[in-house]
Amino acid sequence: MGNRLRALLTALVFAAFAGQITWPMPRAITRELPMGTEAVATVPLFNLWTVWWNADRAAAGFRGYWDAPIFYPTTNTFAFSEAQPTTVAVAPLVWSSERPILAYNVYLLVTLWLNGVCGYRLLRQRGFDWWPALCGGVLIETLPFVAWQLGVLQLTVLWPALWTISALWKWNTQPQWKPAIELGIAFGVTYLTCNYYGLFLGLLLGPTATGLCYRHVTSVRAWGQIATAGCIVVLLVAPLVIEQQRASREHQWKRETAIVLDLSAHLRDYTNTHFPQWWERWESPENGRSGWTLGPAIGQWIFAAMGLICGLRNRFHRRWTGFAVGIGGVALFLSFGPRIEMWGLSPYRGLCAVVPGVAQIRSPFRFAAFVQIATTWLAVLLLQGLVPKLDGVKHITTWRQRFVLAGAWLPAILAGVVLMAETRPVNRQNYRWPSDTWPQWVEYLRDETPPETTIVCLPFVSGTTIHEYEEVTQWMAWGMEHRRRMVNGYSGYFPDPYLYFKGALARFPGTGADMLVERKIDLAIIDRRHIPPEDIYHTEPTSTWEWLYSDDVAWIDIYRIKPPPPPEPKREGPDDE
Repeated sequence: MGNRLRALLTALVFAAFAGQITWPMPRAITRELPMGTEAVATVPLFNLWTVWWNADRAAAGFRGYWDAPIFYPTTNTFAFSEAQPTTVAVAPLVWSSERPILAYNVYLLVTLWLNGVCGYRLLRQRGFDWWPALCGGVLIETLPFVAWQLGVLQLTVLWPALWTISALWKWNTQPQWKPAIELGIAFGVTYLTCNYYGLFLGLLLGPTATGLCYRHVTSVRAWGQIATAGCIVVLLVAPLVIEQQRASREHQWKRETAIVLDLSAHLRDYTNTHFPQWWERWESPENGRSGWTLGPAIGQWIFAAMGLICGLRNRFHRRWTGFAVGIGGVALFLSFGPRIEMWGLSPYRGLCAVVPGVAQIRSPFRFAAFVQIATTWLAVLLLQGLVPKLDGVKHITTWRQRFVLAGAWLPAILAGVVLMAETRPVNRQNYRWPSDTWPQWVEYLRDETPPETTIVCLPFVSGTTIHEYEEVTQWMAWGMEHRRRMVNGYSGYFPDPYLYFKGALARFPGTGADMLVERKIDLAIIDRRHIPPEDIYHTEPTSTWEWLYSDDVAWIDIYRIKPPPPPEPKREGPDDE
C-alpha cells in the first residue's frame, strides 16, 4: 500500500469514527446539538453561546471581549468560565448562518477527527507499525471519557495535548529550536482549547518530562530552547490568564472542599463504564458514592497489563512504556483529589497552595482522561508485540506465502478489532433546536429596542442544579440574536450581584420588583406559562409595569419597568399660612 493511499485511508477511518461517535447529529448538523450522556442541554447550550460570542467579538475586532452580555451589571463576565478562543476557527460558519449550531458541530467533528489523527501520528513517531498506530488512534478518538463528556465541548479536545507530547518527544530525541518552538505553541493551544487540560498537562509533564529529558539537564542550549518554549506559552495564554486572575481576585473565587471531594474519583470508579462490557465488572460496595464511569473497558485493562510487560521487555519501547506509566500513574493519583491523605497531610491540598490555578479546579475526576489515554498506549504495546516480524521476507509471490503472511497478521488484527469493538458509545441523544426561525419576541427585541437595553428574563432560576439552569441557557441562546444585556446567566462562577438578584427574585412577582427598578433594568421578558399577566400588575407598588409586546406562539410577554412617578408636592393654601 502506497504512503499516500495509506494516509488517505487513515484519514477516512478517523472521519468515519467521528461521524459514528456523534450519530445521528451528522444527518441534522444544522439543527441538533450532541448531548452525550448529559441529562439536560444546559452545558451544550452554554458552549453553543460561547462559540457564538467568540465569533461575534472576532467580527468586532475583539472589542469588549470580556464583557459578555450576561450577569448585568457585572463586568468581565466572559472570564467566569472557559473562553475557548480557539473556536474562532469556525467563526466564518457563524457569520454565514442564522444559528451557530453548524459551526459548533463542525468544530466538534473536526476535534474528534484530530484526536484520532494526532493519536495515530504520535504512535507512528514512536516507531509503531501502521495497524497498531491506527488502532491506537481510533481508541483515543473513541475514548470512553470523551464519549461520556461529549456534551461538554472543551473536554472533547484532546489533540493539542497529544501534539504537545509529540513535540516534547521530538525535542528530547534531538534538541533543536524547531521542536522547542512547536512545543511552546502546542502547549499554549492546549490551554486555550481547554483550561482544565492545559493545567492538567502541566502537572503531569512536570515529573514525567523531568525523567524523560534528564540527559539534557546540563546543556545550556537545551535550557535556552525550553525557556523559549516557555515564553511562547506565556505569550499565548497571558491574555486569558490575566483576565482570569483579575476576576478571581475581584470576586474571591474559591472552591468548597465538600464539592471538590464529591467531584473527586474513587478507585472503584475506574471499574465502571458508560457502556455494557463483555466481562462482569467488579460491583462497588454500597457504602460511599459510586457512579462515575471513569474506566476504559475491562478488556483494555487486561491488554494494558500485558502491553506493559511487552513494553518493558522491548528495549526500543522501554522508555515510552515508562512515560505512559508515569502519565497514567500521576493522573490516577491526582484524580482522587483531596481524598488521599498521608499522615494527616493531603498532597493535593499542597498543590493547591503552591501551584496557581489548582485551587480553582472543581472536578479532579477529569484527570481520568489522561488515565485512559495512558491505558490506550499500553494496550497498543501488546498489538505492536503481536505484529509479525517480516524483516527477512523480501518478496511475496506464491499463494502459500500470502496465506502464511495472513496467518501471521491474524492475532494482531483480531486483537485490534476486539479492542476497538469493545469501546462503543451508547446513550447518544441530541438537543434539537426548537424551530427553524427565531421567535417573534426575539425579533421584536432585536428590531424595536435600543442596543443598550437591559433585560431580565422571568421566572428567575431559584435552584442550583444543572437541570434548573437549562432554561437560563436557552434564554442565553435567544440572546445570540437579540444581543441585549441580560441579568440572567450561567457559567463556572456566579458573581455576587447575580446571587442578590437570584435571592430577591426567587418568589417574583411577590418580591424583587423594587430591585429591578433600583438596578435600572429596562425590560422584563416573562414566560406567561409560569407568571400569568394578571400577577404582573400586583407587584410591589415601587414600580410601574407597562405592557409592550406579546408573542402568543412562544407565550412570552414583554414589559417595560418604570419607577413610579414622584408624589406631587402638597400645595399650600391660604389657611396653611
